Amino acid sequence: MMIEKGSVYKYDKSVNSSFRDFVPDHYQYGYQMTAWSYAKYNPEMWKKALNLTAGAPFLMNPVNLSLRKSASLTKKKLFTETFDTLKILWTADDRRSESEPYEILNPPKGTNYLNYYSPVLAGNDSVIAVKTSLTDPPSFVLIRPSEKSEERIHIPGYGYPWFISYGKGKLVWVEKHSDPRWENREWSVIKIMDLKKKTVIQLTKKTRYMSASISADGNYVAVSENTIDNRNNLLILDAWNGNRLHKVEAPGNASLQKPRWDNSGKVISVIYLTEQGEGILKFNLTDNTWQTLI
Repeated sequence: MMIEKGSVYKYDKSVNSSFRDFVPDHYQYGYQMTAWSYAKYNPEMWKKALNLTAGAPFLMNPVNLSLRKSASLTKKKLFTETFDTLKILWTADDRRSESEPYEILNPPKGTNYLNYYSPVLAGNDSVIAVKTSLTDPPSFVLIRPSEKSEERIHIPGYGYPWFISYGKGKLVWVEKHSDPRWENREWSVIKIMDLKKKTVIQLTKKTRYMSASISADGNYVAVSENTIDNRNNLLILDAWNGNRLHKVEAPGNASLQKPRWDNSGKVISVIYLTEQGEGILKFNLTDNTWQTLI
């Protein structure tokens, strides 16, 4: 937004957000503020700010008080300083390379603020994505670029962060279901939609499966699993009945995210997360071996 529009919203709007404009949330701008402060000031100032907040919660603004004492700063001043600096750095970086032209696939929507997540190809001239807005619940939409048309095909349950997968006329996603008795317990279940029949079935019940991906032939679903004893696995399920066909332990018990099949149906790529950071793994179903790609 800073590069595209040449400006950034003021501190008050960033903190309070907006029902009219897209405003990055507190995590996004807070991450930049923290990173800049670590680069320029003593990193201990945040430890002091947290200690004061915990030790004197009755103060009106303990973070500002601590920042002022440590570095003659306030949150607002740090915000302005951070993004003034980033504007210079990002603008210079943007000028080093030419912008790539791109084609807008979905039809224009005027001034309404919308988001489209996890787009997947669904044929030669169709794209399915998760559409969100400030006024309507999240929905799956079928976009036909050649016709400049968009059709809502389903309103799912709660499934943030959104991740959908398509294969052989089927759409697969994960929804979170709460336990009807225990407030702090929830399940993640797999659902499949047949686009031709426009029917939706729940493939699993009371499971802890995440980030489902369906194979190109529509017969198998790859999911990441985190068990109640914190073991991470890659599972292959039957896309017709949800039966578990194959279980593979994650290397080093790494957290597995967003598996993807290749077109042959013999290789699954997956993002992994460890204490050392993120990377990409590849699992070969032919010889049951893992390979680190990144």
